[in-house]
Amino acid sequence: MQLNPIQFIPIALLKQPHLRQYAQQLYQQAFPAEDRFPFWGLRLFSLRPAIRFDAIVNSHHQPIGLVYLIHGEGLLYVLYFAIDAQCRSQGYGSRIIAELERQYPSDTIVLDIRTPDTNAADALQRQKRLDFYLRNGFHIAPFEWVEAAERYTVLYSRSTQPYTALARLAVLLVLSAARHLV
Repeated sequence: MQLNPIQFIPIALLKQPHLRQYAQQLYQQAFPAEDRFPFWGLRLFSLRPAIRFDAIVNSHHQPIGLVYLIHGEGLLYVLYFAIDAQCRSQGYGSRIIAELERQYPSDTIVLDIRTPDTNAADALQRQKRLDFYLRNGFHIAPFEWVEAAERYTVLYSRSTQPYTALARLAVLLVLSAARHLV
């Protein structure tokens, strides 16, 4: 099956209000309120050189998702990654991960997800999310982190030096814990 090409378009600089509105709506639908920063703050911080906030469109310029990335110290931290519900199970998520690996060939990609929990209201979604990342070559870090009452599983990709990458990751996690201060 041939997949349509995808394109990353910076949200902070968008002159196309429909893509910015789409990204904001998807962001609000895909992430619980307690996991979200104000959208204007994300746009503002994405003006920094180490941060990318991109809408993702297919070859027909139809929006299919968004990513919010923080790059540095040999790591690419994925703070937010969402695919439109209507576009899921079409290979776009795997394609986006492959493109990020192509764009950042020497970096370890790191992200965190809500830990699968059979008692959670969204238990099936949590497990599907973990399975997706494992299918796409991610590994579970030997630690979790907790914020409020929520546990987060940390995942990382293709590190040739996992302990060095995990040490860097620990620093990034401390920094990302401050995300609710924005």
